[in-house]
Amino acid sequence: MMNNLLVIDTSATLSQVWLTAQCGKFSRETVGERQAAQQVLPLIAEILAEAKLMVSDLNGIAVVAGPGSFTGIRIGIGIAQGLSLSQSIPAIALSSMAASAMTVMAEIEDDHVLICRSARDNEVYFGAYQTSSAEGVVLIGKEQVCAVDEINFPALSSRIAKEWTLVGENHGHAQTVVKTIDIPIKRIIIQPKISLEQVAKLALLRFESAKGTEAAQLKPNYIKDQLDYG
Repeated sequence: MMNNLLVIDTSATLSQVWLTAQCGKFSRETVGERQAAQQVLPLIAEILAEAKLMVSDLNGIAVVAGPGSFTGIRIGIGIAQGLSLSQSIPAIALSSMAASAMTVMAEIEDDHVLICRSARDNEVYFGAYQTSSAEGVVLIGKEQVCAVDEINFPALSSRIAKEWTLVGENHGHAQTVVKTIDIPIKRIIIQPKISLEQVAKLALLRFESAKGTEAAQLKPNYIKDQLDYG
C-alpha cells in the first residue's frame, strides 16, 4: 500500500512539490520563475519535515516528465532519480499533458479532452485523452508536437466522442487551434497550471497498474525525437 507519495513538477516556470501522506497532504511552490535547481530539494525537505517523515518513509515518487521546460524537466528527473536510488523507492514519470487532462476531468467531469499547448518554432504540443477508471486517463493515438495544421487526429478519436473539450494556455491560442483543426469542440478551458493532487491520484493508479519503473529508466518526455532547438 502506497501511504506516502511524493510528486515533483519542474516542467513549468514555477515548480511544485506535493506529498500525500498518512497524516495529510502537503504542498510547496518555488518563489520566482525557473528556480527548480535552487529550491526544489529544500521544498521537499520542508514538506517531509512538516509531515514528520524522512525520505526513507516514502513509498513512491512521481515526477512530471514533460513536455515543458527542457531544463526544468531534466532537473526534476534528476531529483526523482537521486531520491529513488538513494532509498530504493519505486518511481514513475508522468506526462504533463496527461496530468493536464486528469486535472480538467476532475474539475468539469468531462470524459474526453484535447490538450493543446504552445511549443517552440510556432508548433504545438497536442494529445487526446479519455478517462479511465483503471489508469486515470488514457492517451488516444500519440502525443504530438507539430504545426497546428499538421495535427493528426486519429480516426478512432472521432468515434469515441462527438464533441471534445479543448484545454489551452490562453484564449487567443485556443481559438486559433479551434479554427484550424476539424474537430467538434463544445467548450474551451484555459488551464495554465496542473493540480499535483490530481497528479498524485494519477500516479497511484499507474503504480497499482504496475506501470512504475526503475529510477535509472526515468526519462524526459520531450515528444520530439530530435531536439533541433536548444
